[in-house]
Amino acid sequence: MVYLSALALILAAVLQVTVLPLLAGSTINVDLVLLLVLAWGIIRGMQEGLLWGLMGGLILDVVSAAPFGTTMAVLATIGVLGGIRGIPLLRGSVLAPMIAAGAATVVYDGLLMALWALFGREWRWLDAFHGVILPAALLNALVMAPIYLLLDRLQRRVEPEIKW
Repeated sequence: MVYLSALALILAAVLQVTVLPLLAGSTINVDLVLLLVLAWGIIRGMQEGLLWGLMGGLILDVVSAAPFGTTMAVLATIGVLGGIRGIPLLRGSVLAPMIAAGAATVVYDGLLMALWALFGREWRWLDAFHGVILPAALLNALVMAPIYLLLDRLQRRVEPEIKW
């Protein structure tokens, strides 16, 4: 399963940095790797959310101009937060993961911006929130539905009984 996970995350990262920006035609893109990490954390728990966050973040760090390790740290955090077993309501329906995706996008982008600011990048925080982060949160929330349903179905086929 680890090889399949790595392959899925590599494919998602390649799509996220090459194809999706061309399709979007704007500065707002789907954070495909973020959504996969969050969905898998919700479905499989903190440990696998952490693993997917580390793998997905490493892949994105390799292909991006961001300071190395920043994306990996933030995605690992998102994977762990998504996998907290004290939030079983997230598995109840597709609406809760969609809301979680919107919130996770705000946290993800906010943390990345804060980390990049430590490396000297200057931001117009309010403009970034209104012009990029909020629209991305709405887009990611919508795209989360099919991703979550697909991964949940895959999980049920691979391991029908989840050990909480």
